[in-house]
Amino acid sequence: MYLYNTTFVIENNEIEWWSEWMKRYYLPTFFDIVPNANNELYRLERGAQSADSTTYSCQWKCSTLQELGEIDRYSKSLLKKLIEEKGEKCLSFVTMMESVEL
Repeated sequence: MYLYNTTFVIENNEIEWWSEWMKRYYLPTFFDIVPNANNELYRLERGAQSADSTTYSCQWKCSTLQELGEIDRYSKSLLKKLIEEKGEKCLSFVTMMESVEL
């Protein structure tokens, strides 16, 4: 199992705009290209937040390295457009992980 995590740090006054962007562009793109991937969205616990921004984690669980690569390829393009439009008001970074058993 592979996990593609995008962490978003969104200024509080941009959360409504970002939510619409996620619903309109980010989420549908990956549901289309990797229909078997599972998606979950988390918000960092309020006590750990900055007063000016909110942190979210958007996670895609997929079965193959090929699916992980597809998500990464499209994500880079979408996140570049997000930065071009909103700059530091909507920051993000990506982490790709593979499950392990101990």
